[in-house]
Amino acid sequence: MSHFVVMVIGDDAEKQLEKYDESLELPPYIKHTKDELVALKRKEIEDYRNTVYAKYLENKELYKQGCENERHIEYLENEFPQKLHWSDEQVYQDAIKYSEIDEKGNVISTYNPDAKWDWYVRGGRWAGYLWLKEGTEPLVPVNFSWGWSEEEKQKVIDENRADVAVKKDIANLDNIIPFAIVKDGHWYEKGQMGWWAVVLNEKDDHIWEEEVKKLLEGLSEDTIISIYDCHI
Repeated sequence: MSHFVVMVIGDDAEKQLEKYDESLELPPYIKHTKDELVALKRKEIEDYRNTVYAKYLENKELYKQGCENERHIEYLENEFPQKLHWSDEQVYQDAIKYSEIDEKGNVISTYNPDAKWDWYVRGGRWAGYLWLKEGTEPLVPVNFSWGWSEEEKQKVIDENRADVAVKKDIANLDNIIPFAIVKDGHWYEKGQMGWWAVVLNEKDDHIWEEEVKKLLEGLSEDTIISIYDCHI
């Protein structure tokens, strides 16, 4: 599972986060048509053929020596080669084994396609992420997650840091690069966060940094900035 820091720009921070809840169940919709599913499954087979299976074929004995999973070797030797000769119907039947389908063979889902988190807390692991200017105060008390020692908590408080503040009070705003930003209800991210901190389609640092700067440009001085510890 993964934790990542999200900045929410503007009022009603938790309302803005709401639509990205993984547990939000939607009315049934077509996730994939039958043709789309066959194409996706064939691509999955081809990708496996060009990576894992290709490595196995390079030197079967060496591959077996480095693999302790007998079931995996059995799959490579006996099951996967059959998939290379499957008909579209065989590919389709394998693809829908764990899916709900409609009368036309389309895969139906109620899963939120916009899901980004399954749990969050303000501050949390990133409690005190915002450094405040001298003479200003946090809008709300810093919200620490478990794991912070009393000494660490006091240090954050003494350094006048916050989870929520208005733009004009934040000293380090130009140097903040969170993993994701929510602005006007829209989600912007460095990449697609998955389990175990695996990030898909990750943007280069300089590209994401420029995007963050543009999202922060032109904000009024009274704009509220909130920091959340999100989990997926």
